[in-house]
Amino acid sequence: PQKKSLQDAEAPEEIISAAESVVAVLKAPTAGEEAPEEVEAAPKVDPEVAKREALEKAVSGLKEKFGGALNFVSQESSDLYFNAVGIRKEFGDEQLAGLADVGDSIIELNLSGSNVTDAGLANLGAMPNLKKLRLNGTAISDGGLEQLKALPQLEFLVLYGTQITDAGVEHLKGLSTLKKVFLGGTEVTADGVKLLQDALPDTEVNGGI
Repeated sequence: PQKKSLQDAEAPEEIISAAESVVAVLKAPTAGEEAPEEVEAAPKVDPEVAKREALEKAVSGLKEKFGGALNFVSQESSDLYFNAVGIRKEFGDEQLAGLADVGDSIIELNLSGSNVTDAGLANLGAMPNLKKLRLNGTAISDGGLEQLKALPQLEFLVLYGTQITDAGVEHLKGLSTLKKVFLGGTEVTADGVKLLQDALPDTEVNGGI
C-alpha cells in the first residue's frame, strides 16, 4: 500500500504538531553529544596563482644571481621570460644550466650575443614549454640545433648571425610548431631556405638580412 503523510491523510492539526515535536526530539543530539557543525567548503584555489606562489621563492633567488634578466610575463601569469642581453658577456653554458629549477615555466629565452655554445643547448631540455628562442650572435653551430628537438612548443626562432649551414637546417625540419624562423646572416644558402620552407609550408622562413 502507498504510504501517506499525515497531511495527506487529513489528520487533525494537533496530531501533526505532536508528530513534528517527536521528530525534532529524535533528531536533537543526546546528552554529551555536540550538535554537528556546518562544514564550510574549502575555498577554490586558482592553479595559476598556486603555481606562481610556488615559483616566487626560486625566482627571487635567481634574481639575486641574474638581476632583472628573469621576470614573470605579467603580474597574473606563472610564465617566465629570460633576457640575457644585459649580462651576455658573463652568461654561458653554466649559467644556462642554472635556470633548470624554473625551466618548466620559461616560455621565452633571449640568449643573443651570449657565450652559450652547442654543449649548453642541451639545457634546453629542461624548458619543454619554451615558445620563443633567440640565439642570434652566439657561437652555436649545426650540431647544436639538434637539441631543439626537445622543444615541442617552439614557435619563434632567431638564428641571425650564427655559423649554421644547410646541414643545420636538417635539424629544423621536424619542428612543426614553428611559425617564424630567421636565418639571415648565416651560412644557410637559398637552397637550404627552400628546403626548410618545403618541409614547413606553414612556417615563415626568413633567409634575408
